[in-house]
Amino acid sequence: MTRLKENVSIKRTVPIILGLALVLVVQLIGINHAKSVGTTTDEFGYLYNAATVAGLDWHSVMQYHPYYSPLVSYLWIPLFKLFPENPVIIYQGIVIINIIMVAGIFFSAYYFGKKMLFKDNGIISIMSAIIISLYPAITFNVAIASPEIALNLCFWLVLVFISLYISYDKTLFLIAGFLLLGIMINLHNRTLAIALVSGTFILIYSLIYKRKKIPVIFCLLILVGFYLISNYLKRIYFSNLEIATDLNSLNTVIPTTSLITYFITYFKDTLVSIIGKIYYLLSVGNVAFIGAIIFVFSSCLSLKKDWKNPKPIYIISLYISLVLLGNLIAFSIWTAGSYSRFDYIFYSRYYENILGPFMILGLYEIHKGKIHISLLFGSILLIALTPTVMHSLESVNGSVFAIDSAPGLAASFPYYLDSSKIYLPLLKNICYSLMMFLCYYIILYIIYNKRFRCTNEICNAIYDLRWVILVPMCLYWLFLGVSAEISYNVIRDNEYIRPEKIKRIIDSLGPKDVVYLRNPDDGFISLAKRLQVMMPLTTIKVESLKADFKPQENVTYVVDSSQKTYNKLSKNEGIAIHDYEGVDIYVFEENDE
Repeated sequence: MTRLKENVSIKRTVPIILGLALVLVVQLIGINHAKSVGTTTDEFGYLYNAATVAGLDWHSVMQYHPYYSPLVSYLWIPLFKLFPENPVIIYQGIVIINIIMVAGIFFSAYYFGKKMLFKDNGIISIMSAIIISLYPAITFNVAIASPEIALNLCFWLVLVFISLYISYDKTLFLIAGFLLLGIMINLHNRTLAIALVSGTFILIYSLIYKRKKIPVIFCLLILVGFYLISNYLKRIYFSNLEIATDLNSLNTVIPTTSLITYFITYFKDTLVSIIGKIYYLLSVGNVAFIGAIIFVFSSCLSLKKDWKNPKPIYIISLYISLVLLGNLIAFSIWTAGSYSRFDYIFYSRYYENILGPFMILGLYEIHKGKIHISLLFGSILLIALTPTVMHSLESVNGSVFAIDSAPGLAASFPYYLDSSKIYLPLLKNICYSLMMFLCYYIILYIIYNKRFRCTNEICNAIYDLRWVILVPMCLYWLFLGVSAEISYNVIRDNEYIRPEKIKRIIDSLGPKDVVYLRNPDDGFISLAKRLQVMMPLTTIKVESLKADFKPQENVTYVVDSSQKTYNKLSKNEGIAIHDYEGVDIYVFEENDE
């Protein structure tokens, strides 16, 4: 009997281990490219927070950077303490921490799927967890020093605890869920939208189903408390920074009133922005997105019929969809009317951390297999939205498609793009998306059509192994995620070469103070920040390059000579050690006045 139990346990455990191993191996691909900050310049802010607590002094450079919440940075402090002389190890250590959190996402998705959807069907639950863990945004963000993976994990845990609360009415689960929502607020201010929707939903739920009110009120106070903590952390941040400016004070306040006013005044722009987000979800979420919509719609119908004693999953699916809808509308307003980059109309970064729970509902519908007619509707809708998206892209004045803001489309859209050449990327994206819709239409029609099931042994075999139906979705997301990572790594490698070469030149000059001379039009001083990340122990000071500039001895001066207002320093002032790709490096000697 004991052996039988052991065998059963092994049969259950081995597929989980194999599934997790597959996910982790995929996430490790390309870690050798993760050496420093790429084009996602938000990373500077998060790295600065960790470096400051670890005792390093980067404040002069970071006075020219917006504010970013410090909570995720605290996980990286040991890396700065242990390897302060090796920034590559620090950065790759951050990637490893992200990969560990992906394992948490895998287990959370597995647990939720098994308990709430697939009813103890372990294999399909594992397959769903694999697919969720390989969602393009996760595969992309795992190799970036940002809170995106932490936000994904936190929302999964919030969902698990709120699901347990709705299922068993245990106050402890509700408190745990709201503590995690509070942590999310401190990971990034934008999650206030998630917290507000969650608090409102639980409050209404407790009133309708007559749950205990005091625990709910206590949980709402938890959110208020964490919001106050986030404000306190901001004060600490600026005390370390020593000065507050318009630039470094960005992201400290969410302009709620401005958003509402903009929504009313520029409703058309907001509508176009919403269309862009739906287009993105149809393209990337694809069959899973359509399946999720069907699941939520059928859940609402079931709630309407029997709202007094509903299944917990119906309420949970309503919660997930309301959180997603609230975020989609809020951040569509936020990015409405922005035409400086090609990714703004799709801008998915602000809501992709909550897409996993929504998509797993769609995987459940795919597994059921009765959605092939709806896939035709999804295909038609994607094509119908394309002209609006195309018109918006034609209006873009910039030349960049920021991969980090819409990673699911990187397989179609290159990083550098011209508004006159958007038609080929759009065509590629439509082809990829329609191929998936068509693939699933054919598969589901054949497998679940009675005429075929009775006569076709292959279809019957596949029907018995229904997890196989999810494989195409897994391969599709894997393709999109790896494509985004490959495209980004090319850009990141190029961004790394120039500052790394300058760092080596500075190191070869010996131990001297390093000063970055800032030109008036060099507001963001990206080069100085890249050098600071690559030279953690060196405090790079930033000074303005003015007409009355007076050099000091034993100082290495770095000047970005590519800036428009730059004038070369005269030879009697200093010795130009190098002029490397638009950067002059000067050392001033005792006799050079």
